[in-house]
Amino acid sequence: MASSIVIGSDGCISLPAYATLAAYQYHGVKLYAGGYVTIGDADGDLLVGVLQNIPAAKEEPAHVFVQSGGICMAYAGEALATIGTLLTTDQYGHFIAAVDADVVCGKVFTTAGASGDLFMMIFETPHHAANVSVSTTGS
Repeated sequence: MASSIVIGSDGCISLPAYATLAAYQYHGVKLYAGGYVTIGDADGDLLVGVLQNIPAAKEEPAHVFVQSGGICMAYAGEALATIGTLLTTDQYGHFIAAVDADVVCGKVFTTAGASGDLFMMIFETPHHAANVSVSTTGS
């Protein structure tokens, strides 16, 4: 019997959490063995999406935002002052500015003043970027 995953009207899919993810709402998550999701904990992990809820135990549903081109909340790992800056993740699943050869997973939609700030991002299907450059002219 074939199974499928349906993206909800909120842009999310539900996958089982590998462990408690209670401290990781609005962080980047990746797929783990057995179809679980876990925190994106290495620089430039290939993310599946952004965690939107607070799974408190292993196998609880993790609601993961996956809608490419959609806007979701996320935690910054550094100040993100320029709208449109390409994003990747750090070792904590926070979103930071991408540099050459990083895995890009979105763009800044609203700015973040410092690490730990919530901001809005435009999620993108993760892809490798080469020669990343960002316009600072505001256009």
